Amino acid sequence: MLFAGLVGGLAEVVWIVLYSQVSTLSAADVSRQVVGSVAPALAGSTFAPALEVTVHMALSVLLVLAFGLLVWSPLTRKRASALTIAASTVALALVWAINFFVVLPYLNPAFVSLMPYPVTFFSKLLFGLAAGWSLYRFDRGVRVEWIAVSNSEPIRGWR
Repeated sequence: MLFAGLVGGLAEVVWIVLYSQVSTLSAADVSRQVVGSVAPALAGSTFAPALEVTVHMALSVLLVLAFGLLVWSPLTRKRASALTIAASTVALALVWAINFFVVLPYLNPAFVSLMPYPVTFFSKLLFGLAAGWSLYRFDRGVRVEWIAVSNSEPIRGWR
């Protein structure tokens, strides 16, 4: 789940950096606002961009861990692995709605108006797709090994 959180977080970072290249938005402004949401006193510091990446990735891992414990492991993983991608995308769409309509207007209203809603929504969808795909690929790999071991057959590539 750590890897899925990092992949999802990285997908968002790449999207925002790309968006900032074709718009008037500065990626540094996004960094300052993310830091300002969790530690307002540090938002203007020179190390805010590095702190933003650290905070963002830590929150990404925690978000996927929560998804894994609440949704993936008990529900989607036991049914069809492909459902993981859809479930993670829907979960991240819900996270976006809660963030932009409940949490961020209270914590940091400036962040809400920094980018258009479709840009931020697409960012969360990318996170959900990337994290879900990572979990799906992990699950498929693990299941192949479980089947091979449980049937007392050698795992492919092993002698």
